Amino acid sequence: MEPISLSVAALTAVTVLSTKALGKIGEAFGQKTVEQVGKLKQLLQRKSPETATAIETVTQQPELAEANPSEYGAKALAERLQKIAGADPEIAEAITSLASMVNVQTQSGQQNLINFANKIGIVASNSVITGDINF
Repeated sequence: MEPISLSVAALTAVTVLSTKALGKIGEAFGQKTVEQVGKLKQLLQRKSPETATAIETVTQQPELAEANPSEYGAKALAERLQKIAGADPEIAEAITSLASMVNVQTQSGQQNLINFANKIGIVASNSVITGDINF
C-alpha cells in the first residue's frame, strides 16, 4: 500500500472524527477503527483541546462548517490537524494510522480522498508519511 500524505490523512481524520454516528463507522470500517478514533480524540483533548472542541462543535452543529468555513470547514480543520501533526509525532501517528485503517477498508479510498482534498484545496504537495513526517 502506498504511504498516505499527511494532508490526506488529516482530511480523513477530520471526516471520521466529525461523524456523529460512531456506530456507523464501526459498521463500515470495524471496531479497530472505532478504537483508533477514540485514541485520536483523547490525544487531541489532551494535547490540543481547542482543536478537539472545534471538531466536537462541528460534529454537533454541522451547519457551522458552511456558515464559518474558516473555523469549522473540513479544509480548516484538516489544516489545523496537519499543523499539529507536524509538531507532534504521536498525533501524526494516530492520524495516519486512522487514515490507513479507513484506506485499507475502501478499495479506492486513498484516490477518492486525494480527489476530495484537491477539490477543497488542501493538498499542497506530494509529501508523504513513511514513518517520519516529511514535508
